[in-house]
Parts: sequence; C-alpha cells; structure tokens
Amino acid sequence: RLVINNPTGGVFDPVNGIIFNGGDGNETNGDSLEILGGVTERIEHEFVNDSDGSIYFDSEMTATIVYTGLEPIIDTIEAEVRIFQYSDSAETVTVTDAGSGLTTIDSTAGEMVTFIAPTEAFAIFTGDGDDTVNIDSLAVDYGAELVIYGEGGANDTLNVNSALSIGESHRIVFAVEAVNLNGGSITSGGSQSYSGDVTLGTNTIIN
Repeated sequence: RLVINNPTGGVFDPVNGIIFNGGDGNETNGDSLEILGGVTERIEHEFVNDSDGSIYFDSEMTATIVYTGLEPIIDTIEAEVRIFQYSDSAETVTVTDAGSGLTTIDSTAGEMVTFIAPTEAFAIFTGDGDDTVNIDSLAVDYGAELVIYGEGGANDTLNVNSALSIGESHRIVFAVEAVNLNGGSITSGGSQSYSGDVTLGTNTIIN
C-alpha cells in the first residue's frame, strides 16, 4: 500500500516521478495506491492493463506516478479536468456513484479508480478496441462536462443507464458508434453532441 498525502493547494510531483511496484497483481487483499488531498488543474490516468498504468499531472510529458501490480486506486485530488485513457484492448468500462461525492471507474482491461469528480470536464478515451462504456450512475452533485470518445474502435457502444444532469454551460459529447439512453432525462446547460446512432429508452428526454 502506498499513500501519498499531497500538500495543501498543490500536489507532490517529484522531478523524476514515483515508481510503485505492487507485486504480481493477484494478492488476496490487494495492493492499493491512495493519492489524498491536494489541488491541480488536470489529471490523466493512462492504463496499460488491469493492474499497470501511469498518472500524469497538468499535461506533463513525464508521468508523475508509474505503477504495476495494483488492484484499487483512490484519488481525492481536487482537479478541474480528469482524463481516463484506456488501451487498444476491447474492454468494458463502467462508471458508478461511489457515494460521499466520489465516483468509481473500472474496466475489464484497466485499474479501478475511485475519485473526486472534476469541476470542469470528465473525459473517457477508450482506445482502438471495440469497447463498451456503461454510465450506471454519477455522484449526486456531479456537474462537469462529460466527454466519451470511442477513438479507433469500429463498434464502440455507450450505455447511459441513469439520468444525467450536467450543470452550468458544460457540454455532453458522446463520440461512439452506438449510444443507448436507458436511464431517463439527459440535461445539460451547454450543448449536446451525439456522433453515432442513438436509441432512446422509455421516457427518455433530451434537454
């Protein structure tokens, strides 16, 4: 277990980064990474597989944290933008409300991360595989822009299984081949963009 307690108003970001080897990734109790507190503009989680990956702060070219052999990550940094970049494997990515203002994102080919919702934008890039993204629920007070890009996959599917309400002037961008809106009203203060075929479930309203 590695715990990083960030300084007030910033993040712990050593010049040469942090390398954390959690073992073979199959331990019963799991090897966790906890990145606690702090503030930054942008955080990008880049996944290699379901236990290895990297974390970048503020568009830096060098990863701040490189990890192998992990099971869960807890990330409570306050950030304006959060990006989750997945590999080219075909995978299923699922987003759920974790309670207490936290959201969990997990993938069949990427590490599970529980995080504080960003204030400006939450973006998922699924890589080149044929992927499925399930938005089962978001944190109750979620209000940032929501962006999902299927990238190079030819048959990416997004299932929105709950109502969405995106506040202020923030956008919704769903750039995948198939979008299934199953959870009720989709509301945003900004524009909404759907680039694929859209299927509306019962009583779905787009506003």
